[in-house]
Amino acid sequence: MKTILCAAVMLLLVAGCRENIEKRAAREADEYTRRNCPTPVANYSRTDSVKFDPTARAFVYYSTFVERFDSEAKVAQYRTRISEGLHNEIAARASMKKYVDAGICFVYIVRSERHPDKVLYQDTIRVEPRE
Repeated sequence: MKTILCAAVMLLLVAGCRENIEKRAAREADEYTRRNCPTPVANYSRTDSVKFDPTARAFVYYSTFVERFDSEAKVAQYRTRISEGLHNEIAARASMKKYVDAGICFVYIVRSERHPDKVLYQDTIRVEPRE
């Protein structure tokens, strides 16, 4: 009897500790920002912060284009490749699978380093869950 009661209490404690996907996403976005942002420049961009918007059910990546990509013309020239690259990266990352499967999308807002008020690229990416 004691064993059954102990097991029941443990089950309730474990079940009570589970956080929903939105809370987990918000926590992980905050932790990533605190630990890693701003990121070092890679491929002419850096990530300044990541937030989770529970209303939109979206990770929002705030980034900056630098050097050669700090240009409306350059971004326009490569817009399709940027979008495809981001889509492929999300689809390939095992750490994002739980969010993709839950229908969470990814928003990228990229500003100019020289003109921080100017948004050079903005896109919402939805990835189909994979088997």
